[in-house]
Amino acid sequence: MTSRPALVGFVALLAVACGATNGGVRFDTPPAKYQRAPDGPAHPSAQEVAIVGFVGDATSELKLTEDQRRHIDAILSALTEKHAAALLARKVLSRDLAASVDANALDEALLMLDAKNLGDARAAVAGDDARALAELHALMDVSQRKAFAAALVARADHLKVDDPKSRLATWSYDLRLDDAQRAKIEAKLNGDAAGDASARAEHDIWDQRLRATAAGFGEASFQGDVFDDKNVVETTKARTARLVTFLRVVLPELSEEQRGRAAGIIRSDVGLPAHGATEAR
Repeated sequence: MTSRPALVGFVALLAVACGATNGGVRFDTPPAKYQRAPDGPAHPSAQEVAIVGFVGDATSELKLTEDQRRHIDAILSALTEKHAAALLARKVLSRDLAASVDANALDEALLMLDAKNLGDARAAVAGDDARALAELHALMDVSQRKAFAAALVARADHLKVDDPKSRLATWSYDLRLDDAQRAKIEAKLNGDAAGDASARAEHDIWDQRLRATAAGFGEASFQGDVFDDKNVVETTKARTARLVTFLRVVLPELSEEQRGRAAGIIRSDVGLPAHGATEAR
């Protein structure tokens, strides 16, 4: 019997705690007309790679016994409690991002403090994540481990980059930016070499972590900490800083209605009401 939902939830939860989230800015994948050339995919990923989707692929053909499923459910239950602080910190960051977008006024100091708090919360559960991955490895047989490892490699092969122009492609589609808006924003983003370099560095680190995890997971023994981001606080702050820089360019070009739509997407992504300034609790 398969147990796809349990494994999907398991690694989705690991993704949140390890930093594989987008801080509440997950827009839809844009259609081809909005996408960049093949060497520059449009959908943000890297640290915010859609790991939930990859886990679905990784486990869809994985045969699990009832005993394996029960053990995975127990791991999930324990991790849910341990990751509560990280999940709340992500909500707080998303709430404050949405408020900045709504108000057309960035509180950069607050957002960067939120990012540090989120990074700290992620770092605090790194050991739990490593142990959970090791437990998952111990539950699997040789063929299951190799299949899961192969899926990790496949994901690494298709990692995308969260550079400013790629992020703009998703915002252009979801907010229905017109050609004039897009042209103005693109002209300003062209000078963001630091953002491009930061996004590429994050991508390369994710690639290395996925491949290292895959290499270890296929072996008889496995240390889960190979998947940990050893600099998760700085990674989280760097991603947020890129987003702040992006918003500094984009917000002045948006209409009030577009800002409201963007803020709603940011809130909804973490389970907050799309409208209003509801506090994260």
